Amino acid sequence: MYAHAHGKHVHGRHVHGEAEMNVVLQDSELLIEIQSPLANLTGFEHRPLNRQQAAAVENMKAVMKDADRVFGLTPDALCAVRSVTLESAVFDEKSISDKGAGKEDGHNSLSAQYLFACENPARLRSMAVHLFALFDGMHVIKVQAVSKGRQKAAALDAQRPTFSFE
Repeated sequence: MYAHAHGKHVHGRHVHGEAEMNVVLQDSELLIEIQSPLANLTGFEHRPLNRQQAAAVENMKAVMKDADRVFGLTPDALCAVRSVTLESAVFDEKSISDKGAGKEDGHNSLSAQYLFACENPARLRSMAVHLFALFDGMHVIKVQAVSKGRQKAAALDAQRPTFSFE
């Protein structure tokens, strides 16, 4: 189940405004992985060049760490966050500099992994994704899901931000 979480990712194309999401519901565990160009979340993809950009990265990091703010899961499923992992080259402390560092790296991304434990996984009917309301640069999320013995694909956007497990 957790091959993506512990191995190397093979990413699709890098398109601004688009992100990819993999969702796996197995037994009582829900794993959600998001791959997104950093521009969707901060407005830029390079390492921060100044304090304003460093603050944008820190704000994005704080928002993305808050799984309950990012997702709205069916309340009856009683899902609780077990872990959140965020990875990006711009999180390296050495990368945040007011001295102009960052011009050499142009296409950084964010990899986010969320693990939930659900007391009633059979009642998990939908997942609202609030990234469209939280980040102006997010326009489309392509979802690939495996749950309840089925595979499903969907494209979410600001008008249709909810994924159905049905």
